[in-house]
Amino acid sequence: MGSLMIDRRVAIIGAGTSGLAAAKSLIAEDYFCTIDVFEQRGSIGGLWNYTAAANEENHETNIPEDYAHVDIPQSFTLKNVISPIYEDLEANIPRTLMRYSDFPFPDDLQLLPQHHQILSYIQAYGQEVLDRVRMSMLVVQIKPEIEGWEIKSCSLATGTTTRERYGAVIIATGQYSVPWTPDLPGLREWTVSHPGTIIHSKCFRTAENFIKRRVIVVGSGVSGLDISSRILPLCNKLYLSSRRSPQLLEDFPVDLLANLRPPIARLCPDRRAVQFEDDTEATDVDCIIFCTGYLHSMPFLRKLEPNPIESGHKVNHTYQHLFYAPKPTLAFLALPRIIAFTVAEAQAAVVARVYAKRLQLPSIHEMQAWETPTSERTSERDPDARRFHHFQYPEDAEYIKMLIDWASRAEIRPGLDNNGKGRLPRPWGPHEHWQRARSFAIRRAFKEQGKDRVNVKTLEDLGFEGPITK
Repeated sequence: MGSLMIDRRVAIIGAGTSGLAAAKSLIAEDYFCTIDVFEQRGSIGGLWNYTAAANEENHETNIPEDYAHVDIPQSFTLKNVISPIYEDLEANIPRTLMRYSDFPFPDDLQLLPQHHQILSYIQAYGQEVLDRVRMSMLVVQIKPEIEGWEIKSCSLATGTTTRERYGAVIIATGQYSVPWTPDLPGLREWTVSHPGTIIHSKCFRTAENFIKRRVIVVGSGVSGLDISSRILPLCNKLYLSSRRSPQLLEDFPVDLLANLRPPIARLCPDRRAVQFEDDTEATDVDCIIFCTGYLHSMPFLRKLEPNPIESGHKVNHTYQHLFYAPKPTLAFLALPRIIAFTVAEAQAAVVARVYAKRLQLPSIHEMQAWETPTSERTSERDPDARRFHHFQYPEDAEYIKMLIDWASRAEIRPGLDNNGKGRLPRPWGPHEHWQRARSFAIRRAFKEQGKDRVNVKTLEDLGFEGPITK
């Protein structure tokens, strides 16, 4: 298709991992007259800004929650912004893989960094674009216009409302605002009979809250496994409800396997019991923690048609999980659930080149047609599209390579870095592929070190010898 933009003003929504990468890529193009980053928090870093347990009572989630179109509260304040980070959370992949390609973590950090170390890393990375970030700014509405977009925002500090126009908008808000909890039989009745005994992992803060309790954890993704491992030594009994078959649980900690149960069939609040699909039962249940993920929710796009948000399990009308096909001057970063820093850089490189008119997109018809066969390929194993944006290895590596190759085909523009090619992330080499293929084993070996894991700085400290060590 032809060139997209007339106005060289670009807005980025969110100053986390992806938003900061987008700002740097746009600046590197030396093309745009205005690059504004809207951030609702008071600091950069996105979800890695930890919200303490003292605020947890202010952030109870709706149980069940299966509706993505959540309105912005009229009295929205910074207290409404809760992070899904819990007290002693650590990365689930090595910092040698979880990084921006041109900005390594300090070598003296543990191999899988703690959440506050990750926040410090992101904030250090974002220092050079701080002057572009508008803190405590809530985006209320993004409305399409004939040429570009109108953004209505509200200052959480002063209450002042502003309307501004941009040629393009990049959404980099992540997917950790609206927790998803399935509407299981008996769940609504349980929340009435036993208020406060069911939470989503977003509100989990510390395992000490579950001492001597009988606990059910629902979901065996990264959060489900990690939270279960932390609770297990302290609680009286733990049940881990998982849809995954035992053959797919090689990454499970051995001590959790004995506590594994199938999906929940129903809750029986009158007896504080939970029945599983194999007809076994957990009794005298004190707490249930849903580690079931999140819904995509973008209330500022409520009036956009066709709307990209339906069920909330995927973002519709996106080309390559990136551009809004009906009007591609709107882009979404970080929809794919893969290596966040690497994919943020690669996606940002593509978007910046397209908006700077160095790289063209296919026709709108071709972009709209891309989604149908992609959805059909995954429909049998994923009928409700919950995993449309989820990639496993090596799919994630192939997606990242595709993006970098795509960005590399941009028109050379004299004066830009890299001999006119512009800012471009470094492609993965053999060592990155080797780490990614072994990420579960690396994480398990790291956790097995117990408190001594703070002294584990390298893969070699865990006995892993890759094809390339530097």
